[in-house]
Amino acid sequence: MAASSEEQSASAQEMASAMNSTTRAVNDVSSRIEKITKLAEKQAADSNKVNETGSELKEMVDQLERILSQFTL
Repeated sequence: MAASSEEQSASAQEMASAMNSTTRAVNDVSSRIEKITKLAEKQAADSNKVNETGSELKEMVDQLERILSQFTL
């Protein structure tokens, strides 16, 4: 009986160790996903800024073309 109890205790310790290892792995994956999400959000914001800047440049070009069209050579 004592051997059976020791085996159960050892088995429980192994399971607890495996669960701890799994928990650490899940936490690591979760942390990495969070970092990737933040990077993706920053990239999206940067892309929007580039689009806005492109639109502003287009407006400036259009305005400059209107001004230049008033002059003749």
